[in-house]
Amino acid sequence: DRRARVALTRVGLERDADKQLRAMSRGMRQRVKIAQAIAHDPKVVLLDEPLTGTDPVGRADLIALVASLGAGDRTVVVSSHVLHEIEAMTHQVIVVRYGRLRAQGNIRRLRSLLDDRPYRIRVELDQARVLATALVQGSSVRAVTFVDERTLELTTRDLEGMCDELPRLAAQHGLVLQRMSSPDADLESLYRYLVS
Repeated sequence: DRRARVALTRVGLERDADKQLRAMSRGMRQRVKIAQAIAHDPKVVLLDEPLTGTDPVGRADLIALVASLGAGDRTVVVSSHVLHEIEAMTHQVIVVRYGRLRAQGNIRRLRSLLDDRPYRIRVELDQARVLATALVQGSSVRAVTFVDERTLELTTRDLEGMCDELPRLAAQHGLVLQRMSSPDADLESLYRYLVS
């Protein structure tokens, strides 16, 4: 009973310990399942789609919980089709397609091995043309295109270097970057490449 209470507290259901399962929301039932999985402090925890049915706040809490479960000497295996949630829980992945191992390891390291696939970086700022001109004149940019008058998309093979260079270059020209993102640096883009 003590272990059950500790597990329910860990998943945020300590106040609902006496509530009947059928009276709980779907998200609360997911939390109960995770509590069941961790109640006996196992060395390996298997979770299949653990965030299904959770609300946005509950989802963020469970992502943090799953990430913390993997700390130390416990292994947590999460099966999910929602790749951005997996990416929020861990940096180590195994990609399986049709029962075959396609890749295994750190997400960033795996992506960096795909040398033939350049990164796209989207940048939003007030004077996109000024930054585009500066980029073309001497950086590791392979291409620059304009999405609209305030947004440009550049292509590079050196994501980290370019993410360091962009703010520096913007500051040199008196520009303020409002947003910077890479649609190719996430787990979903890596997965699409590996299974195509």
